[in-house]
Amino acid sequence: MIKNHSRSRKVASVVAALAVGAASFLGASAAQAAETVDYGNIDFDRTGSLTIHKHEHQSTNDENAVAPDASGDTSSFGAGVDGVTFTISKINEIDLADQADWAALDGLTANTDGTVTGYTLTPAGEVITSNGGVATIAGLELGAYVVTETDAPSSVVDHATPFIVTLPLPYDGGWLYNVHAYPKNGVTDITKDVEAPSGLGLGSTVNFPVTTKVPTVATNGSITSYVVSDTLDARLGSLAVPSVTNADGTVTFVDGTDYNVVVNGSTVQVVFTAAGLERLAADFEGQNIVTTFQGTVTSVGDGEIVNDATVFVNDPEQTDGVDSNEVVTKWGNLRIQKINDVTPATALQGATFEVYAAADAYAADCSAATPTGDAISINGATSFTSNENGLVEGIDGLFVSDTNTGSLSDTRCYVLKETAAPAGYVLPEGDNALFPVTVVAGTTADAEWDAQIENSQPEVPSLPMTGAQGQLLMAIGGAALLAIALGLVMARRRANAAK
Repeated sequence: MIKNHSRSRKVASVVAALAVGAASFLGASAAQAAETVDYGNIDFDRTGSLTIHKHEHQSTNDENAVAPDASGDTSSFGAGVDGVTFTISKINEIDLADQADWAALDGLTANTDGTVTGYTLTPAGEVITSNGGVATIAGLELGAYVVTETDAPSSVVDHATPFIVTLPLPYDGGWLYNVHAYPKNGVTDITKDVEAPSGLGLGSTVNFPVTTKVPTVATNGSITSYVVSDTLDARLGSLAVPSVTNADGTVTFVDGTDYNVVVNGSTVQVVFTAAGLERLAADFEGQNIVTTFQGTVTSVGDGEIVNDATVFVNDPEQTDGVDSNEVVTKWGNLRIQKINDVTPATALQGATFEVYAAADAYAADCSAATPTGDAISINGATSFTSNENGLVEGIDGLFVSDTNTGSLSDTRCYVLKETAAPAGYVLPEGDNALFPVTVVAGTTADAEWDAQIENSQPEVPSLPMTGAQGQLLMAIGGAALLAIALGLVMARRRANAAK
């Protein structure tokens, strides 16, 4: 009896050891009731169950605090992971009623593909974790099983190694028919953000901070590759990575030492070096890092610049990355024409304008907009002049909104200020020189105008001998000359009659 009891303890330690680094037979929580341990002989009329609790790796190794009967405290464990699929397969050649087969379990391990060398398997079922990373398969015949993680969300970057478990499981001198196991995962995450542009006109830079989670890996695991990738829109130029930091910005990773920036067309990647990977694993497991991508807005196009990012962890071929959310920044242009107020079909060349932000940028009606701040720079220019067609050239792109600003509005208010009128036309003064306008995301068609702004000619003095007064004088003068002429004629006739 003593010998058999010792053998049971040995087998228990062997089976538990099969899952070291891949899965531990652990408790669900301190509050969960422990499973009942049966003593004596195995009851082969019973069935067994396996409950899998899928968690992220914790940063501290406290697995000895729990047990396969679901007793113990797992409050320090990482978060539960839902959506992980496990396939359970029975090892056909293992008969737990045969002592020799128990001996065969000593040192038996599963291959990474879920097979067991020298044995055949029969699928027994498939479960998917949910409700905090839990999945249970019940009604299993007694025997030895291989448990293989066969699918998981893309955020899982450190997959559990297949492990072997017996039902029942030798434990504490008895038998557990309902066994609890915790195969762990390393999990990453990614979130993309967009910051307000450096200015409101084309030529402004936009920063895209990308927050990624450094996974906690198993004790014997490692972070073998870590790449943060962002394929930016073609309307963004001068692509760069201004910084890579920890979440609160107190620690800065060093370009060329901790990581390298690789630019290929519109794709920018931060590729951590061996030194950087070592630093991540040593000091940042389970923490977030922030990689900031940057681009200069060069054109408007359809008005919406949409981007997401991807992180590849332990994926050197970059085939199974985790994608972020999308962020949007919207831009629009202005087509303003300068015209004559009397003959609107007449375009005026030579009027100059400045563009200002509106104090209430997202007012429902831009007609009452008032300017604020300094004149806006668009591609380095702050003054814009109408050409021979009256088109005010250079107002090719203005910021409208983004994911965090303006609730992704399609319109934004701006104010134009006329600073010089065409030669021979009046420059408006004060508020009359301000023209509220609405910028709509996207490019205004060439045949359309966002606004037409009139100029009037100045009042000038009347020319001499023109107008009503000149006409009257001419009429009087003409009558006088006519009277003189008539008088001369009459005088000559009288003189002739006297002869």
